[in-house]
Amino acid sequence: METEIPGDRLLQLARRAGHFALVMLVWPDPDGKYEIAHAGPMVPEDRELALTVRQASDAVLCTDMTALPTPSPLWHAFCSGPLEDRVVFLLRDRIDRSDVCPAEEVAKAVFDALGDVTDVRRVRSSLRRAKSVLRNVETMTGIGIWQVDLEHNKLIWSAEVYRIHGLDTASQTPSLEEAIDFYPEEVQGLVRSHIAQAIDEQSGFSFTLPFRRADGEMRTVRCMGNVSNDRDGQRMYGIVQDVTDEKEAELRLWWTANHDSLTGLANRMLLQDRLTTALDSARRQNQSVGLILVDVDHFKTINDVYGHEAGDELLKCIADRLKQSTRQGDSLARLGGDEFAIVVNNLSCAEDIERPLERLIDAAEIDFSYRDTDIPVRLSLGAAVFPRDAIDDSELYRNADLALFQTKRDVHVRGTVYDPAHGVEQDDRHQLMQQIRGALEARQIVPYYLPVFDLETGAVVSVEVLARWQHSEGVAEAGVFQAAFDDYALAPLIGIAVVDQLLEDWNRLRAATGARLPVALNASIIQLQNLAFVEHLHKVLTTEGMRPSDLMLEMGKNPLEHLSRHVLPAFQNLLHRGLTVGFDSLSEGMAALATDTELDVRLIKVDTSFLAGGGHMDRKSAVTAGVVQTCKTLNVELVAGAVEESAQVDVLSTLGFRLGQGYLFTEPMP
Repeated sequence: METEIPGDRLLQLARRAGHFALVMLVWPDPDGKYEIAHAGPMVPEDRELALTVRQASDAVLCTDMTALPTPSPLWHAFCSGPLEDRVVFLLRDRIDRSDVCPAEEVAKAVFDALGDVTDVRRVRSSLRRAKSVLRNVETMTGIGIWQVDLEHNKLIWSAEVYRIHGLDTASQTPSLEEAIDFYPEEVQGLVRSHIAQAIDEQSGFSFTLPFRRADGEMRTVRCMGNVSNDRDGQRMYGIVQDVTDEKEAELRLWWTANHDSLTGLANRMLLQDRLTTALDSARRQNQSVGLILVDVDHFKTINDVYGHEAGDELLKCIADRLKQSTRQGDSLARLGGDEFAIVVNNLSCAEDIERPLERLIDAAEIDFSYRDTDIPVRLSLGAAVFPRDAIDDSELYRNADLALFQTKRDVHVRGTVYDPAHGVEQDDRHQLMQQIRGALEARQIVPYYLPVFDLETGAVVSVEVLARWQHSEGVAEAGVFQAAFDDYALAPLIGIAVVDQLLEDWNRLRAATGARLPVALNASIIQLQNLAFVEHLHKVLTTEGMRPSDLMLEMGKNPLEHLSRHVLPAFQNLLHRGLTVGFDSLSEGMAALATDTELDVRLIKVDTSFLAGGGHMDRKSAVTAGVVQTCKTLNVELVAGAVEESAQVDVLSTLGFRLGQGYLFTEPMP
């Protein structure tokens, strides 16, 4: 009887042996004999596998089988994969026994032996791969693995743990106590406490602490561990990671998020956090906390005239100046733009704010130089104190800002401490702004005219244009609504409203008399900073009948020195068309004559308080006489302002003045 091993049985054996299978096939030959074909990747250097196959082959040969180097065609029926680099055996069984199948027994023996060897090799290969992956992961993450046999105080470290400690892997592994010695002495107690608690409670621990490597370099490490009991005894195992770069990156991110990139000072967010902390501490300790706000006067003008680079350099200069004048322990910050703030801590009482405020006021005048240009800079300060002036941080900010606003209203004051009256004034100011907006819509802001007289003939030679507010209770002078002239939004609107009604009056006078009476229009830098206002003047001189010679701008400051870059070309275009300028300040007018040839200065006004009284030619009169002569030489008219007494006219005539105006002659009129 012929015996044949089923194909599925052979496939099962082949799969069991894996890639290093020795496949054995049995089939009857043409003469009714049995053939056993087996094949596998007989790797020469794999001595263990070669020995096993040789022993199996020897066992087969002992049963009168012969090994032939010819692969059977049935190989392709049971195996997949190429034949390259494979050794194939063909074994012929010449024993004719129907009750025994030695070929199957041999096949089983060979497959079992090869399967065991292959399993061992597979496990060893997996271990090698796992160790390689683990080493690579440790290197990439900077995480080292350690364990401690607590019964024998023996440590086992991975290669990364050695590297973190700055030790060579060939060096002796330290004991647990020696490993703790790598931490600075001041934190070693904390490390021991974590470990002891984990051992007592059979739990884990985690800490991040400074760490000194074997070479002395200070780093920061994160250590995590856990204690467990197993059949081998009590063990503690865990990881250690060098997190120095991570902590430094976190610190950089925190610094960037909480500091001003230009000046290096704390920003608004960090100052708010410090202020909140200071207020909480003050409540507990029954102390006071001050808040001082600092603002740079006319910073926008500096930015516009000299460029943003100059503005940035100025802000850094101011930051350094404020640092030098701020007490140690107080918090200085840049809130944004040209705004700074100081939180003044640990004040025994509200009055203690005066001394740190005075120190800052002393630093409020700054001589700033940019590209060989000296730029005078002034700071304005406002202060409020918790809990006297405010019950929380929001109210403290608001009241310090009100005090700052009071400072900016008076050019002679550099710093102000909040007073409850400031809040009332601010409310009044807000109400006034609303009223002026309504007055503009109702055409209640109108021009009034103050004539300039020839002192010898009494003839009117020109008129100065003043703004007045006509309301239900009468006519208010400009001083009543001066705050509106300081407002960058309202001031240009007032100027445009006055110009429009001036034009109507001027054309009506010209139609009635045929005279082209020269007009001096009071204009401020704030108004001229508005491009719409400057363009409106262009329109008036282009399409409304007025010529540049009919209109003069009377200024308090030199516009060429204070106008921003975006509006300066439009103003210079007015000058090129023939617009002239007058000054209501002798010092500003003389300075413009000496420095700016582009300005056509037509007139300078001199207040009579500058003149010597009684007709005596004293030192001041001599100076005035020199000014008069200089202006005559340069063809600039001098106008004596605020003439109220007839005796003043005699003095003016003696000094050489030709023109004057004041209540002696007439009041401003519609």
